[in-house]
Amino acid sequence: MEDAEVREFYGQLMKQLGEASITTREFLSIPELVKRLVTYEQVVNYREDSTQPKRLKFETPLSFKDLNRLLNRNPSNSGESEETLEEADREEAKRWTGWFQGDGDRAGDFLFNQPDDVLHRFSENMRNWGVNLKTHLPQVDLGKGLTQKSGRIIYAGGDDFLGVLYRNPPLPEMTPLACIQDFFAGFKSEIWSQTHEPITVSVGFVWAAPNVPQRDVLQHCRKAEQAAKRTGRDRIACRILFNDGKHLEWTCPWWLLAGNSYCHSPPGIPLWQCWPLSVSRKPSRTSRGQLSPCCGYGIGYFCRSLR
Repeated sequence: MEDAEVREFYGQLMKQLGEASITTREFLSIPELVKRLVTYEQVVNYREDSTQPKRLKFETPLSFKDLNRLLNRNPSNSGESEETLEEADREEAKRWTGWFQGDGDRAGDFLFNQPDDVLHRFSENMRNWGVNLKTHLPQVDLGKGLTQKSGRIIYAGGDDFLGVLYRNPPLPEMTPLACIQDFFAGFKSEIWSQTHEPITVSVGFVWAAPNVPQRDVLQHCRKAEQAAKRTGRDRIACRILFNDGKHLEWTCPWWLLAGNSYCHSPPGIPLWQCWPLSVSRKPSRTSRGQLSPCCGYGIGYFCRSLR
């Protein structure tokens, strides 16, 4: 379909479902469009005979509107209304967001030939962990004893999970450094450990620019997770994804992210902030067994450069 036909089709959907459902700036594949539409009661419970019972009852979270990722199109040739263009100028639509996808390492190998009681225990532990995962999201103090979570968990089923870290106005912007310090630095030791299961976890984290299409963000999440698995598991793979589709990536073991080791050069900087790009092994050690100096171009460098 041509751009004009796509915008006309999406415009008709907007009239029926509202702008929170879809906008004329988005170009979704058919599977992605179906996945979004089936979250709406008007679609799922459509029936020609209104006397027939509804198929499902559910609630669509209003906060999905805060996560709309809109393509930035030139107003001169987009053919869109001023109201729609103003929607793209919302402050939250200009902010970077941090998406993460994770998975337990070799869970199938661990469960192979296990007795039924172990399988039931594992299933129950992972289910309970997934339910409580949202309670570990970073929080902002609003004063007067009130707090607000800086993100949301999209799904957490078994040892698979997907979430996003973000803040909308009037709260200050979420930063990649805050994502690392307030969530991922203690992810394995403080969060994953609550599964009470003897498997490690690998996570892909994507710090995405505001104009990257949603399908690309999710694809990079999957690839980042695969990179964490491929480079040894039991670690996080971080990507910075720019509007033009280019990205930077490096992997970092959990032990380094959560440790209290410090660099020799520059002195006094946590070691994880100096971890080099594309390094997936532990740093070399000197003859005295001390960690060798780092290059200074690690996670902390890029986190600070993007603030």
